[in-house]
Amino acid sequence: MADYYSNKGGNNVADYYSKIIPADPFFVPEEERLKQTADYLLGALVAMEVTVHLSDAPEFIDCGGLLEAIRCPLCGAELDFDWWTGLMDERYGENGFSDLTAVLPCCGRESSLDRLDYQAACGFARAEIRLLYPRRQPDGDCLAQAEALLGTPVRAIYSRI
Repeated sequence: MADYYSNKGGNNVADYYSKIIPADPFFVPEEERLKQTADYLLGALVAMEVTVHLSDAPEFIDCGGLLEAIRCPLCGAELDFDWWTGLMDERYGENGFSDLTAVLPCCGRESSLDRLDYQAACGFARAEIRLLYPRRQPDGDCLAQAEALLGTPVRAIYSRI
């Protein structure tokens, strides 16, 4: 599914996005649910543009220039960006990110790329609703409504590109 629709184009040097994704990286909502949720979020957050994207495998949904650090979700140690980049390259195969497992260098325990503690939040998803320049950020009620419309728990990612 390509981009759903937009009100106006926006490709500025410092674009700001709010991205809503399913909490489960492999979950794919029905197309109609995605459209309904995008409509709701566009009206509730008053954004310049909304796009909906679906992919065959989870994609990395980043926070752009807001990423400051990545920490182990199990022991709290800060993870080296070079280690993380190498693992991302290793896990990204012909079909995208079909394997998100990660053995953490700090404590030797197994986790997932999706469960790492990204500061600011990042995630992985097969479905993404992206809002350009929203006038407000989604609060708990807004996210609860998005979850009800999509039929699954969601996460919000804020991004400055």
